[in-house]
Amino acid sequence: MDVSDDGVGATDEQIEKLNNTSHYMVCDENTTKQCHGLGLLIVKQIVQAHGGTTNIEHSSCGGFSVKITLPMQK
Repeated sequence: MDVSDDGVGATDEQIEKLNNTSHYMVCDENTTKQCHGLGLLIVKQIVQAHGGTTNIEHSSCGGFSVKITLPMQK
């Protein structure tokens, strides 16, 4: 399954962090706002619990895309 949006997108660095960081909450003296990615974290945990994978990348629509792959059950 592939879910994409046409939002403002993300930099290569941000996408790398989303794919490889176990959490996305940011709150420190270097940021002027808090950024949360709790929804993506929950999706990744659910997919992993079912033996699947997620991959976040740039979307052809301008935003970013999340590809979810789950194994087939027999």
